[in-house]
Amino acid sequence: MGAVRRRREAHPAVDVWLLDAAQDPSALAAALGPDEVARARHLGGPAGGRFILARGLLRAVLAEVSGLPASGVVLSARCPVCGGPHGPVTVHRPDDPARHVSITRSGPLIAVALSGSGPVGVDVESALAVHRSPVDAVLLAPSDRAARRGLAPAAAEHHLAALWVRKEAVLKAAGVGLRTPPAQLELHHDRVRLHGLTIDVADLPVPAGLHAAVALARAGTGRWAHERLRARHVTLHDGSVVLARHLPT
Repeated sequence: MGAVRRRREAHPAVDVWLLDAAQDPSALAAALGPDEVARARHLGGPAGGRFILARGLLRAVLAEVSGLPASGVVLSARCPVCGGPHGPVTVHRPDDPARHVSITRSGPLIAVALSGSGPVGVDVESALAVHRSPVDAVLLAPSDRAARRGLAPAAAEHHLAALWVRKEAVLKAAGVGLRTPPAQLELHHDRVRLHGLTIDVADLPVPAGLHAAVALARAGTGRWAHERLRARHVTLHDGSVVLARHLPT
């Protein structure tokens, strides 16, 4: 528990917890609040199950790093467009207001990213699922299209998925989501300027057939404003371990 909480950050740092989205979420539902239970029921099926796993993992992670019980973690979500109970999650933690979180739950792995260095975004997707989706028009910038020319079909499939998770992570870190078209992003040397923020992105090691990335945003000034986020600054954790420590599984 103390490894994340006590660590004194000498560089921009991100912690990421990964969890298999195929596991049974039923035991975690009791840890959710009424709004979360209603949201899970509204989603239904596998999507509802992944929602429960993601919120349960987030609660366990925040309990791990703060020393609070998981039941003491207060979460809320409001869509910035329609005001509905979905969208980016806000964590109400008066004990530690400097930590930023991001969740992804659409792919085969649930991921929770946490950082005290700035706003963070994370995404995990299956290469095959991205390849089967009509994302080219909304995803590819001119430089991306140029990079794809001449690639073999398998390489093009993985290139598309890698781009998707990288741009999704960047847009989450910027706090805009897909309201900013991914095709407007040109990622140069794993860095982009967006809405006054400098955002770095790093790939995550995940099983074959998957792609994952995490992004970290910083304003123009601050302790790590000009230092790049590197893969070595990202620490991966087993989500099932922290879940077992703080919530019934």
